[in-house]
Formats: sequence, C-alpha cells, structure tokens
Amino acid sequence: MLARQELGAQQEAGRAAEEAMAVFEKMAAAGSLGSVELGAARLELARIRLDVLAAADLAAAAEQQLAALLGCSTAKLAHVD
Repeated sequence: MLARQELGAQQEAGRAAEEAMAVFEKMAAAGSLGSVELGAARLELARIRLDVLAAADLAAAAEQQLAALLGCSTAKLAHVD
C-alpha cells in the first residue's frame, strides 16, 4: 500500500534526523554550533516528527477505508502490501 511506503520513508527520515540531532547536540556542547543553528535543527526535527505522525495517520485512514470496503478488520490487512 502506498500509504505504508510513505510512512516507512518518513520513519527513515525521522531516524536520520534523530541521529543528526544527537550530533548537533554534541557540537553545541563542544561550542562548535551556535544556539541559533541548534534551535533551527530542533525546529526541523519537530517538523519531521510531525511528518511521521501525519504519514501514520494517513496510513491508518487508508487501512480503515480498505477494511471497510472489503468488510474485514484492519488486522486482516496487516500483512497485505
């Protein structure tokens, strides 16, 4: 399902952003990254987290609609691509 692929891509972007944020935090602690740059990175991380939640919501809605059309529960669709 396309919505699941989008969710997977957003989750991967989220993991990469979390890893980058850890590096930015260390750079800021070492004094090589300013507070403005760190704030911008935190804001971007928050935006990416929001994108992950939006993709999860879209995937859940698509699964619910498909399950309703097929007359089954969403659990039956868990293994269907």
